[in-house]
Amino acid sequence: MTVAEDEREDRNCSAKARAEQLWQICENHKWTQKAPTKTAYLEKIVIDERHKVLFCPITKVASSTFDSLMAASASGKPLKKILSKARGREKHMNFVHKGPYLSKYSVRGLSTFSKSKQQAILRDYFKFLVVRHPFDRLVSAYIDKVEYQRNTSEPFPMFVKHADHIVKALNTTRAKLYKKSRKGKLNVFTANQEEFFYLVANYYNLWFKEKHWQTYHELCQPCAMHYDAVVRLETVDQDLPGILSRLPNPDGDTLPVTNTIRYKPGFQYNDKMSKAFESVDLDTVRGLMEVYKKDFELFGYQWNVEQHDADCGYNSGEERCC
Repeated sequence: MTVAEDEREDRNCSAKARAEQLWQICENHKWTQKAPTKTAYLEKIVIDERHKVLFCPITKVASSTFDSLMAASASGKPLKKILSKARGREKHMNFVHKGPYLSKYSVRGLSTFSKSKQQAILRDYFKFLVVRHPFDRLVSAYIDKVEYQRNTSEPFPMFVKHADHIVKALNTTRAKLYKKSRKGKLNVFTANQEEFFYLVANYYNLWFKEKHWQTYHELCQPCAMHYDAVVRLETVDQDLPGILSRLPNPDGDTLPVTNTIRYKPGFQYNDKMSKAFESVDLDTVRGLMEVYKKDFELFGYQWNVEQHDADCGYNSGEERCC
């Protein structure tokens, strides 16, 4: 059962209102910072100079789709044509995540500009990011980086690099936790979902931090970058027109985002996340909430520990909106 379209629209904050609420929270907590200057961060920020738009991509939050939209807008080439070059997992990984579109489609990283131009971009360009519930993204990261590679024998570098730490943390043996890859080595991670969550909850700040589940505030620094729009993947159908008006492409006003989430009455999500967390130890869940605490507050997400229910919403004026 889903909320009627008109009811959902009443409950959704605009992307602009979320950005304003986000900045207000930053100011209220005195979290505001100077604009970032480190190259390692700036090179991840995507710029469409033609339309004066800045996008901070977050892995596992439709980043490939929006990166491709930026490429279509900057180059004037059809989005469908660009996306067609990324069909299939191998092509997708090589095309989108290794960045050929940056040079081929007139999209640049923020770090490629001079310091003065960077300051002008941060001051004058339209800046946006896309988020989803942190726990929903965490489930997606597990499916992509553990389940998928386990079934295809493609070792994820993070789990190979920290194998000794992981085996010790989970109090097991390498033979039980890893299986042989195509090269005959015990380096394909086979942990279950509860074990993966445990590692994030307890070792995130030690050695288990990786961009596919790294916090939003670390990846996009929302209290340093004054964003103009915060798109929710959950409500992308309502949020998208405002972004497409800034990023025109020959294919018109559609965008093939497939992993959107529908609400039940009262902002509640479907049962996907609830089922994922039903068997997770309570201490682990609380540890995860601590890891993502700042993201929950900045972006208006909640989690009911006892009922395994996800929620979202800012208290905006008299009406609570998501």
